[in-house]
Amino acid sequence: MRYGSIYLVVRDFDKSVSFYEKVFDMKVRATNGKRFAMFDNQGLNLCLMNGYYDIQNKEQVKTEGEYWPIYDDIDKIAESESPQSIH
Repeated sequence: MRYGSIYLVVRDFDKSVSFYEKVFDMKVRATNGKRFAMFDNQGLNLCLMNGYYDIQNKEQVKTEGEYWPIYDDIDKIAESESPQSIH
């Protein structure tokens, strides 16, 4: 099995981006403002999701398709005691 992308929900977006830039010794390859950042490590993407962006920027959120709280309540995932969910 080969993974293409791993998504981590983070509490402090800027701090997390800085941390992974140092760990991987590379810059972010793609971003969606302060909501999402992606590192491309030879085809394996590590994606950081800002756990608070959607709740702080409700006017920018557009939902399509079915709503799944286990995946879509990003702020609740970020606030959980152990947000070790990887999506």
